[in-house]
Amino acid sequence: MASCTSALPENNTWKLSRKRPGNFEKLNTGKSRKTNNFARERVLHRNQTSSQSPQRPLTDITRETQALKPSDLDGNTSETARDIVAADSEGPVSVSPDGNETVTYVNNLFSPVNKLQAIPLTLDELRRRTEYPEFFGRSEMVAYLRHSKTTGNELISRYNLKAKSKHSKVNVLSRLCEREARTLANGIHQVNSEYFPTDYVADTMKAQMEQDRNEETQAEASDETESGLDDNKETINSTISMLQSLRKSLEQPDDELAKDLEVFERATHTFGCQNIVNHISFVESYLAELQKKLSKEAEPEKSVAS
Repeated sequence: MASCTSALPENNTWKLSRKRPGNFEKLNTGKSRKTNNFARERVLHRNQTSSQSPQRPLTDITRETQALKPSDLDGNTSETARDIVAADSEGPVSVSPDGNETVTYVNNLFSPVNKLQAIPLTLDELRRRTEYPEFFGRSEMVAYLRHSKTTGNELISRYNLKAKSKHSKVNVLSRLCEREARTLANGIHQVNSEYFPTDYVADTMKAQMEQDRNEETQAEASDETESGLDDNKETINSTISMLQSLRKSLEQPDDELAKDLEVFERATHTFGCQNIVNHISFVESYLAELQKKLSKEAEPEKSVAS
């Protein structure tokens, strides 16, 4: 029976085709030339070039926030997070106790097409990821920072971003930073408002309500029919009022409700409440449109009756 192990090629096998195999040195010495070169390679300065393009150190991507304008953060269409002005200092950067300090910048996942934008991440935001309910560990935080693993680990160590629990709990929104989550919520609302056929759906609902009312009042007087229409309008009014109260309670919560919503906001990276408020507003606009159509229907009926 033939052996399952294959013998290594002879040293001069490559001479037959006059082409040296890529793994020649590894076969003979047990070491790879690429591995040796990479191990000896040092990180280069930004104004130097290298065919292997080594990762830049953390000091080369630390941002000078004082020199940046607000328009450079979200509206800059030519610079990415890596292209923003970086600090050249080789010494360690002191950690400010101010949680509003911008730690780093990342490329916006919801940048316009062909226009990359950089958005800041503050120290407070990163600390929130390590707390309840997500408890980001090192690997989750590195993914959240969107830099190389080396740079991410240096940022974690520099700002002491340690999880408060060993058991992380991520969700579908965990990869989004808070500003992106709000952009997503408002973007969904904008698409719903612009493209959802509110007028057609309101017409369909009005026709359905008319059909139901006609089936119930075929043998009844016309004044009772008008009262049925008024009942529908009153029901819509009460529903709109209830939705408005709910929306205002979320937009301006009292202290007790704010405490209950804090965990929800942390888990959804501020997407949750904004998304719910937007959907409530959308339903309000739909009911208002339906109410207008019912009011227009009632006016001709009153003119005919008079």
